[in-house]
Amino acid sequence: MYLILNDNATALDQSDADPSPEAIRELKVAIDLLFIAIGMLTWDIVQHITDDYTMLKGGLNRPIAIYLISRDVFQVCFSAFVGY
Repeated sequence: MYLILNDNATALDQSDADPSPEAIRELKVAIDLLFIAIGMLTWDIVQHITDDYTMLKGGLNRPIAIYLISRDVFQVCFSAFVGY
């Protein structure tokens, strides 16, 4: 065990600075879930790109704009929730 100095020049025990195995596991699970959510978002965009293009080809009206905005907002909120 050895001591390190922080920004305020006070000594810290090195064992206090190391994350616990439980904290590392929780971080890994959170990162994995974030990548899964990003993958789902990307898959949804790729799967529906032709349908979205067909809808937009006819012109952008209020129902189509609301649909596209709500779908994107839901996906971003879901990804943020899963990542949290």
